[in-house]
Amino acid sequence: MKRVIIVAQGRSIQGGAIERAFRRLGWRTRLVQYGNVTEWTLWQRLLNRINGRYGPWYLARAFNETLRREVLSDSGARPDLLLFVKGESLAEDVRAALARLPIPVTLWTLDSVSRFPAQMSVAPLAVHTFVIDGGDLQGGNFTWLPIGFDDEVFCPCQGAPELDVLFAGNLNAPYYSGRRRALLELSRSRLPERFRCGFVGSTGRRRQDRQLLRGSRLRWFGRVSPEEYGRLISRARIVVNVHQDDGSQPINPLFFGIPGARVCQVTEDRAYLAQWLSPGADYVAFAPGELVATVERLLGDEGARRSIAEHGYRSAVAAHTFVHRVRTILDRLGLEHATG
Repeated sequence: MKRVIIVAQGRSIQGGAIERAFRRLGWRTRLVQYGNVTEWTLWQRLLNRINGRYGPWYLARAFNETLRREVLSDSGARPDLLLFVKGESLAEDVRAALARLPIPVTLWTLDSVSRFPAQMSVAPLAVHTFVIDGGDLQGGNFTWLPIGFDDEVFCPCQGAPELDVLFAGNLNAPYYSGRRRALLELSRSRLPERFRCGFVGSTGRRRQDRQLLRGSRLRWFGRVSPEEYGRLISRARIVVNVHQDDGSQPINPLFFGIPGARVCQVTEDRAYLAQWLSPGADYVAFAPGELVATVERLLGDEGARRSIAEHGYRSAVAAHTFVHRVRTILDRLGLEHATG
């Protein structure tokens, strides 16, 4: 049985889902995690707020220390693959030691390179690099591979919908100004007065959240667990998903997770998205300033809404789960796997 070591940031949702996908494809796995920012002390949080360089420094330090301790000094059975999920800036001694490893190293980015350039520190050592942003392709050993969805979290549920419209996604500055504008367009319209509308996500600061939604009839869920996130999406008639501002062709995981829950997705009219799902069949695209009109039209057309949800579901589960993504990685590297 083949064995993989997966290196991912502490409590990474994607890291755990990728590990489970490898196991479903017949691989033995070891998930090595570093830099759990959710366990920061109050002083660390304050320091990071005062000095924005603290977070990158902390993660890079934890990344290199973890590699020295957990990977480079590992005297156990040699793995068949070392997969970095994002990663940080490499120290020179760690870079040199990784270059001497007699196993294939590969990288899968989790963000656009323009947002987190440090993750590309591993790329020169990788036999192949997989990027979530199509604009980050840099040559023949690069493949555009957006993050898939976890079909154990995003899945259809039984029962009547709890919400008519759910707006999903965080609003951390400066990456989501377009998403913020769309949320305000929705919240200031008459839709929340006439339909059950909600928002799951956060700006990252409670005071800003309260100011943003002051006077709105939107039901706010804030930050929730991945399981609750998937449940909320599956219990909505329509989910609005607006992508990030940075990068040139970014695709967020909700783009596949929403149809994976058999829910009608409304997202921006971005031409490159059609390379992965079909507009008008798998999702509904809206033009700037037309979000409210698009959602209102779908709320009044149950047949169209259900058709989009069903067609999108079939497309998502046929090609866009984490198992499909891991299978693509293994096929590209010429490594065997079970059918999954």
